[in-house]
This record gives sequence, structure tokens and C-alpha cells, in this order.
Amino acid sequence: MNLEKFKQLSLKGKIQWLVQYYGVLACVVIVAIVVIVIFLKSVFFSEPISDICVLILDDGVTVEDTDLVREDLEQLTGKSVEVVSYTAINPYGRDAFAVKLSSDQLDIVIAPSEETVQMMQTGYLKEEQKIEQSELHLGIPQSARTGEAYELAIEYFKNDFGK
Repeated sequence: MNLEKFKQLSLKGKIQWLVQYYGVLACVVIVAIVVIVIFLKSVFFSEPISDICVLILDDGVTVEDTDLVREDLEQLTGKSVEVVSYTAINPYGRDAFAVKLSSDQLDIVIAPSEETVQMMQTGYLKEEQKIEQSELHLGIPQSARTGEAYELAIEYFKNDFGK
């Protein structure tokens, strides 16, 4: 078959021709190679995880506030910081918050008291406390990293967040 005829075939036709011409084993090998390359790329070339990861659920935190918090924490701790915030009034925000909780490495969670109480009851948080001058609570997940930088970040949220 020449190249022009092959280009005119539908995707299903191209696959059938490849299977007939090269055999099922060759097609399986090609698919396996593609899967292995994608896996290796995701493992060895993925974005690095920030040193401190913070998740916030609050209606009063804007994108600008999130950027300011990140900059303050990076300056205070000398570490790379990721701060992600979602709004509580938006159903998408609550869903995205829940997904982020279950899928990412988090060191600090800031949320209303009902969420932090629920996370304490399920065993997700090892510690929870109210943030001064705010209605929000600070939670420390069981999987949170420790060290001086994390303690500085926790103190920042307990004392300076929301002012």
C-alpha cells in the first residue's frame, strides 16, 4: 500500500491495516512502549513539589491575597511555597478543596471550623487550632512535613493571617 492510500484510511482502517500487516504482537509492543515513555516522563520529568504546601478554603481570600501569602512565607522561611485557595460558597470550590485534600501533599490546611472539625474526626488532621482575628481554623495533616520552616509558616498563619 502506498502512503497516499494509507493517509486516506480512517483511524479504524489504519489500525486494521497495521494489525494485518505487522501482527498483533507488534501493535502491543508499540502500545507498551508508548505507555512506558509516558510513565517515565511523569516520574522523572514532573514538576517538583514545593517545600511548603498550603490549602485554603475561604470566601475572603483572593488570588492577590494568595500571592501575597506565598511571597510572605517564602521570604519568612526561605523555602519554596505553594498556596492554593478555593471559595467555600462555590460548590466547585468545596469539591476542588476535597479533591486537593485527598490527592496532594499538604502541610497546612486553612478552613472554616466545620471542615477542620470534620477532618479531625476522620483522622486526616493531627492538630487543629483557631487562627487569631479570623473565623478560620488551621489544620496540620497527618502527612505534613516538619522542621523549622514549617513551624515559622504555622506561626505566620496563627498570628499574621487575616490582618
